[in-house]
Amino acid sequence: DPATGRTVAHCAAASGDPRTLRAVLAFDQDYAMSKSTDSAGQSLLHSAVETEAAAVSPSAQRHLVVRRLLRLDGKAGQPLMQDADGRTPVDLAVLSGAGPALAVLLGALVTEGKSSEVLSEVRDLEGRGLLHSACLTGRADTVLQLVAMGLSPWQPDAHGLPAVCYAAAAKSPDALHALLNAGTVGGLGLLAARVAEDGATLAHLAAHANRPAALRLLAAAGLPVLTAVDFDGWSPLQLAIAAGAWDAAEALVDEAASQVEAAIAAEADPTVECPAAARLPDMRTPDGRSLLHLAVTAGNCGLVIGILSIARLLSPPASGQSSPPLHPTHVPDPLGWTPLHVTLFAGRANLARLLLDISPVTALSVSRTADGLTCLHLAVSGCCLGHGSVDAIQLCQEFWPWQAVTTDNEGAMPIHLASACGCEAAVSALLSTCGVFQSLHLTAQGDSPLHLAGSETVARLLSSRMLMKDRIQRNLAGRTPSEEARARGRSEALVELLRELELEALVDADGKQPANQPTNQPANQPANQPANQPTNQPTNQP
Repeated sequence: DPATGRTVAHCAAASGDPRTLRAVLAFDQDYAMSKSTDSAGQSLLHSAVETEAAAVSPSAQRHLVVRRLLRLDGKAGQPLMQDADGRTPVDLAVLSGAGPALAVLLGALVTEGKSSEVLSEVRDLEGRGLLHSACLTGRADTVLQLVAMGLSPWQPDAHGLPAVCYAAAAKSPDALHALLNAGTVGGLGLLAARVAEDGATLAHLAAHANRPAALRLLAAAGLPVLTAVDFDGWSPLQLAIAAGAWDAAEALVDEAASQVEAAIAAEADPTVECPAAARLPDMRTPDGRSLLHLAVTAGNCGLVIGILSIARLLSPPASGQSSPPLHPTHVPDPLGWTPLHVTLFAGRANLARLLLDISPVTALSVSRTADGLTCLHLAVSGCCLGHGSVDAIQLCQEFWPWQAVTTDNEGAMPIHLASACGCEAAVSALLSTCGVFQSLHLTAQGDSPLHLAGSETVARLLSSRMLMKDRIQRNLAGRTPSEEARARGRSEALVELLRELELEALVDADGKQPANQPTNQPANQPANQPANQPTNQPTNQP
């Protein structure tokens, strides 16, 4: 084939049929040998064991084709010859899962006196060895074949990762299961060791790759899958939640729950029998966030319920109480944010209602952040930033209506935040409760919500709830709303609108036209008479 350089002999080898190959070689073996590599550098032996050929033409006699090619001279029958991508026929046999064909290739290497040291040095262009590739495919029979040849599961690749790491992160847990059962990976101390440059263990790799079956195998082998931490202080469960590996995270939570339940069923103290599982609700990331913080940030209701269930098992409510004394929902991070705060800021009203149903409203549930922000402040901020929702605002108003008139450390109510962002939906929701009082309240800088208005729609909404005299109120800097808007760099259209509202307020306050208009014009002057035209009527005439 001029395009690929493949000959009929390559196609015969890929077919997996020894009779076809025998017929082609019998016709002109010398020509076939002279063209034994194609444009990709693959020999006839490569073609016989490549992944696509094994999938398209499954053959129980492919190993006979391999045995026939190994008897050829030259490049056609070399098991360790590399193609243009650095792959040998042995590599391709490992990746394709051609067990009998791989056995023939390995047997040929043994016959040639190739030791396990030589095989362990075989690398593809990505730096992976034969056992690394076998573990990556998850084929237990291939893994055991290579281990029987003397290859070590702890032999590192070009990046320092041993083959057992590939088995832990593989889609199929069969390779890891085979290594654990064969006893070739050493004791528990070796299994629990850090295997990556960042200090990750096998459990970290399985969790990050979202491999729940591998995590269960490691836990059954005695590996501390719940408490192992890398150099950054992250556990496998924290890493799984942060990476969005939900199956792995749920498997770890289920493992912790089963340990706690087993200890309680045996009438034992869970903190003594399974201290790792008992510490799970209180586990913190290096930045001080709990597992519940991570779960609500991700918005995974299943994980939230699982973590809270473990907390309830460990700290059952006292008599007459419906929740534990200190519920994980109310535990703050270093910035004072509780999981409930995070949920409302993200606008997840349904998840917030779930938290409130599991943990009834207490004094702790209305705690503030370090900046003095209430739940309603955070729900409004999230809505203004675009990732929140009006539903979260309405939920806060349902549970804590007084937070609508509560100020933060800067003296700002939630409506000040919504007004400054120009969020019409948030302002409308807030004005539905205590609208007049909110629209008149001043911040520590003396700004009313109208001073902070970020859009024309918000300015109209606020002005409709304000007295005329309050439209022209000045802040501590001595500026009216229109002057403050200009100072803040708002749009010219907003500045003009606020100026019009102020002029309306001036007319209403004086009962006449503004001071820069003449005042001696009689009320019954014809409409077509210019305003500045003199009249002969006395100025004191009623």
